[in-house]
Amino acid sequence: MGNGVVAESEWDRLARLQRSLLSAAAAEGAPGAAGAGRGVRLRLARLALEEVIRADAEEGARRRREEFEGAVAAIARRVARWAPLSPSLPLPAAVLPAPSAAPAPAPARRKAAASAAPPAAPVRRPTLPVPAAAAGSAPSPPAAKPRRARPPKPAPAPLPVFWTPGIVLGFRMWEVRGRLQGAWKPWDSPEHEARCLSRRTGPDAADVPHTDGRCGPPPCGLYCFKEPEQLVAAFGLPRGADRWVMGLVSVSGKVVEHARGYRAQKARVLAAAVVGRGQMIRIEGDARLQALFAHPEGTISGLLSADPGVVEAAGDAVQMMEAVTTYLALVRDFHESGGG
Repeated sequence: MGNGVVAESEWDRLARLQRSLLSAAAAEGAPGAAGAGRGVRLRLARLALEEVIRADAEEGARRRREEFEGAVAAIARRVARWAPLSPSLPLPAAVLPAPSAAPAPAPARRKAAASAAPPAAPVRRPTLPVPAAAAGSAPSPPAAKPRRARPPKPAPAPLPVFWTPGIVLGFRMWEVRGRLQGAWKPWDSPEHEARCLSRRTGPDAADVPHTDGRCGPPPCGLYCFKEPEQLVAAFGLPRGADRWVMGLVSVSGKVVEHARGYRAQKARVLAAAVVGRGQMIRIEGDARLQALFAHPEGTISGLLSADPGVVEAAGDAVQMMEAVTTYLALVRDFHESGGG
């Protein structure tokens, strides 16, 4: 699914083209000046084609690397404000904030302030004479202050809503807790459809996700981010022995677009990365995705022992975030180009 597979298919197509050119050159390269000239032109055309493809691949790789390094640098700046995520994923010293002097305890601060300030003169409060009419009677309660009317809240701007028969790609996360746990309910299959959980909406789910304010907050629907960096920045990484699944999903049906993501009626998982314990496990293909959502723990254990080629190890949090965001971006590019 990564750059290696896509590049390999391109070079396979180039090899077939080269064989066709060589066959044509052999067929037309009969004795005589005309045949020899055609063979030379075919070889020159083949070399020019190789150079164009190689230059295009190098430029694309350079551009993707620059975009990725910028995204990782932005995430690293946010990570620098967090505590280390776990003993198995320590943050490197380069992204940790500089230590600051600890504030003195409260009693010590009070003693220091008392010793530094001059002694204040005692304050005498004046006594007011009590009116004769009020002597011996209970004091009257203070008059209640009139409440100010709150200004009405402005109506929220309507969000873009569209129906799509095709796919819109996004990124979301599940926790591995015996099952793959979503925000409210577990997912038992890579395909899922939203249900409104509010009692005010009734059993009719035809208009899910709602946009008229009848449910929430948060309003109903299947949520996903637009970029993998947004997903990692929002949730971070699992700690200790926990495992999370971060995946690429296609959303369809009624889709509500937000600033950083989508809220949709239907979602289907296209690829997933199991993250945690210093490892990332890549999961692709319908059969493996079905097995992951049906039996998460058994599927993960089976892949670790039977297919070590899909496992990547990371020594710290920044390396893990780089591996996750790179993989999710690559599988999105693959599906957007029609590879899925």
